Amino acid sequence: MKRAGLPLALVGLLVVGAVVEGCASMGSIVRTRASREFRCDLASTQVEALDEHAYRATACGHEATYVCSHQPSTFSWSGEDTVCVREAPSAQHTVVINNIASGR
Repeated sequence: MKRAGLPLALVGLLVVGAVVEGCASMGSIVRTRASREFRCDLASTQVEALDEHAYRATACGHEATYVCSHQPSTFSWSGEDTVCVREAPSAQHTVVINNIASGR
């Protein structure tokens, strides 16, 4: 009976490891992309996980939010690629800016 518990524990560790590795990969993708988009060196680019798929990147006075997902792929050994897309600024922010500008 004890022998059956060991393989199950190993499977659990592998699953946890895969989830942690996936999260780290998304953060790395965001960091590299933000560094390029902000024209800032990689060492100065900071990434904060907002939730399982959203990340905030800051560097050289810039800030952006990226949402990552797994997309099916025929070119990847795992059958999927990680895609991170920069979110557009919220429409709410645009309204606030316009209201301030028109209030002068």
